[in-house]
Amino acid sequence: MKCDLVLVSWNHLEHLRPCVEHIVRNTHYSYRLIIVDNASDSETINYLEVLEKSAPCEIIVIKNKDNRGFVKAVNQGLKISTAPYACIFNNDTLPGNSWLTEMVEFAEKRPDVGLLNPMSSGHNANGLTVNEYAGKLLPNKGKYMEMNQCQGYCMLVKREVMEKIGYLDERFDTVGFDDTDYSMRAHLAGYRSVCVHSSYVFHRLHASFSKMGDRKTIQSVLENRYFAKWPRHLRVAIAFSLSKDTRDIQVENFLNSALFLAREWCWVNLMIFGDKTAGKRIDTIRERMNSPLHQNIKFNYLNPRFKFMEIAVRILERSFGRKKRKKYDTFISDDARLLRGVKVLCGLQKSNALSLDFHEFSEKKLKESMKPFRKDGLKEKNTGSLRCDIILPVCDEYEFTKNCIDSIVKNTDTPYRLIIINNGNNPKTRKLLDELEAAKNVETSIVHNGRNIGWVKALNVGIEISDAPYVCFQNDDTVVTQGWLRKMIATLKSGEDFGMINPTWEGRPPSVSIDRYNAMLETSAKKFIKTDWCRGFSALMKRSVIEKVGKVDEVYGLAYFDDVDYAVRAAYAGFQILRALDTYVYHHRNVTFFEVLKGKRWNELHEKNKLIYYKKWGRPLKLVMVLDEKTCKDPERIEKAEDTMFYLARKQHHIDIWAPRRIKGRFEHTNIRLRICPWPFHLVWLPFNLHLNKRKRNEKRYSAVFNYNSVSDKFIKETVDDMKEKTKESINVEL
Repeated sequence: MKCDLVLVSWNHLEHLRPCVEHIVRNTHYSYRLIIVDNASDSETINYLEVLEKSAPCEIIVIKNKDNRGFVKAVNQGLKISTAPYACIFNNDTLPGNSWLTEMVEFAEKRPDVGLLNPMSSGHNANGLTVNEYAGKLLPNKGKYMEMNQCQGYCMLVKREVMEKIGYLDERFDTVGFDDTDYSMRAHLAGYRSVCVHSSYVFHRLHASFSKMGDRKTIQSVLENRYFAKWPRHLRVAIAFSLSKDTRDIQVENFLNSALFLAREWCWVNLMIFGDKTAGKRIDTIRERMNSPLHQNIKFNYLNPRFKFMEIAVRILERSFGRKKRKKYDTFISDDARLLRGVKVLCGLQKSNALSLDFHEFSEKKLKESMKPFRKDGLKEKNTGSLRCDIILPVCDEYEFTKNCIDSIVKNTDTPYRLIIINNGNNPKTRKLLDELEAAKNVETSIVHNGRNIGWVKALNVGIEISDAPYVCFQNDDTVVTQGWLRKMIATLKSGEDFGMINPTWEGRPPSVSIDRYNAMLETSAKKFIKTDWCRGFSALMKRSVIEKVGKVDEVYGLAYFDDVDYAVRAAYAGFQILRALDTYVYHHRNVTFFEVLKGKRWNELHEKNKLIYYKKWGRPLKLVMVLDEKTCKDPERIEKAEDTMFYLARKQHHIDIWAPRRIKGRFEHTNIRLRICPWPFHLVWLPFNLHLNKRKRNEKRYSAVFNYNSVSDKFIKETVDDMKEKTKESINVEL
């Protein structure tokens, strides 16, 4: 039997040298050392060359010409490996005496175990050397803890696991969540992940990150990538009353329930209410059952006299403040009476409350408790249909571009690619984009034009590159918020004819932060409202829109009214245009164009493009529609009226509807305003309002007033369409 040790190195010779020395000195099991170097500095390369010639063990050194990242380098080593076991190694580790022997011997006895970790910390805290502490752990032979995920700093993998599930997923290219992903895949293939308590390998946490950039940003990107692929971990609390009358079978079913949930990727918080002997009794029964400890199960022994108070405190502290992100998804209790009060508290967290009788073990009920949060069970999500290409034109506004990209990387939790079209020559912006591309934290396609070809042509360059099911036009003077893309994609998916969508960008009070306002919008009962056109600062659309509508019309030059035109073309192609009410994106507005087009030139371009648009589509009209009581009460008549109003609103007309009472749930569109004026007050108020309207400038005046009860829907549509066509004839585009 033999094991291949796959060790990835990238500089840090001060860590690599002692790591190799400890491997050679403390590995007593048959092994081969495969070192994959990711383009280290000359000092590290020289060390590896000497090591390759003089190593006291069998060794293979692979020297990459560029830094391929941890995951790709590991896969290089695994593809060479042929041994029954392979161990993935970080170069910032120090293996203790007999570390590998202990793990392999444990793995041989447990066919259900596929991935193994050693213990990883403790010698410094105990004032011992690595080998002294490893010696103290040897009496723990056979002891272990189950885990949902093994950590990749030192992960032993059986050959049969690799043959079933393959290598590490290279989407987690830098380092982070690749091990969690691999553990999940092994779990679904039927293997357990464990930590062996008699093996010790010291790990210097995050040493490799010190030269890779902002660790938190990198981890945040990879975390989003992981949860785009897999369901999130759930948090479950189980309240259990343990008294002298509690039978052992109830305790066994309680422990089996906790273990089942932990193995289903749940964090399980056990609230055990009993006397001072409760802990000892639990341990005795667990050992008799041969039930393993699990990393995701936390035991809490609490006073039964304050049962409801203890539960209330733990639920409430996770409903507000710092622990809100750790709220319980499901609360399970063996006391049905207690559950009545708990359900009210769980309502604050929008979580489940479930009563279980532990006289029997009910796997079915436990699975049902997870359904509201994990409908498809524990399996890989089909994310291919959710992938989005974000087309981001940029032009010499370094600070805005950096803030925009940072917010996208931080807050986008669905698969995406950044297609960046650089219209400028700013060296800082060029360096920023080069670093983004080199870091490989984000999938990118970057085009450097060398000159400003304008927003419209830049979008068309991006459209040519794009191939994803969703495409987003994005300004670089925006700041996106958590979940922005995921929420808008979900809304577009909910309607077959939904084609384009904007986030909300207005209405935030100055005292409320961007993230806080987004969180406030997420509580909205309505997820969207229909509108007439998408603003181009952040416009998401389905691939089918681009396939039908084509590219952006370049007649609009640098920018302005190209977005209006594109949305109207989409509407005429049969698509609905929406605005998301649960998503906020901050827009600085016209930053790039004010800089490129100073003052008067900006106004000239805006006015010229507006006239080009009006010449093509006609001016939007402002209309008044009067509904009487009879129409409001007749469901068939009001439905026809609704169809007519939406027909006009989609063609960008603005409609004021005068009605004697509110018509619930009707006419929800940004271009439709419902004005309530009970009978007979509208006989006075409507004429007065029309008189005031005459004093407004032309574009604000009413173009027509219709009494809906006295004319047909066909007459209204034809009249308005004819009026709009006539507005094209008087427009002169020359300025």
